[in-house]
Amino acid sequence: MKRTRKLLVMALAIAMLGLVPQVAFAQGVPDRDHPTVEEVEHPHSIGEAKKRAAAAIAKRLVALGRIDARVKTSSHITGAHKDRLIGDYATARAGLSALGRQIQDAETQEELRELIPLIATDYRVYLVILPKSHEVLASDRMADGVVRLTGAADAVLAAIERAEGAGFNMEEAREFLRVARSEIDAVSNGAVPVADQVIGLSAADWEEPAKSMLEAGKAALEQGRRDIHEAVDALKSAHRAIKEAVGD
Repeated sequence: MKRTRKLLVMALAIAMLGLVPQVAFAQGVPDRDHPTVEEVEHPHSIGEAKKRAAAAIAKRLVALGRIDARVKTSSHITGAHKDRLIGDYATARAGLSALGRQIQDAETQEELRELIPLIATDYRVYLVILPKSHEVLASDRMADGVVRLTGAADAVLAAIERAEGAGFNMEEAREFLRVARSEIDAVSNGAVPVADQVIGLSAADWEEPAKSMLEAGKAALEQGRRDIHEAVDALKSAHRAIKEAVGD
């Protein structure tokens, strides 16, 4: 019996190793920056306006380059989501670069007054592209977490069934497992769909529906992180309950 107990505990520990800890790092969504064209407003000259516009565009191109690199190196994002976002970045970079050339070629204040606001309004790098990218990354990371947590939950169930087969009472462990599966389902139904919900948003969707959808996505992801932590804690508690029931 002592050997059976030891084998049960060892099997569960091995099955859970590498599954639960890796899902506890779901990334949050950074605070959104608010794009303005303050750096190009009220210029003293056409030359100064063009200089400030070039700086505003350059800042956005740098931001797009950073998020592009992050998406390309992500080990969690799906192939379809990666392709869609990378395409969005390429389109925005090309558009901003072309707009920059138009601004530099402009000869009057009137032309600049028409072109410069488009830096923000036609691309919404800070209000749409970056927030939706962070939400897609976080959502896909949580989807990966759901897979890992489900595997850990299945391992716990197998250990419970083995322990019950050996005559041990697993009522407490089963209750913790029920809680864990409920939290996993909450993540699967709440945070995981966020990526598909926001990935299609574009500059044309600002202010609505983009603002509301991104706010809802952020809230769902924040709740998802809490659900993941609850699921991890419940699985760990189930593990302890099994160990305590079967003994050393």
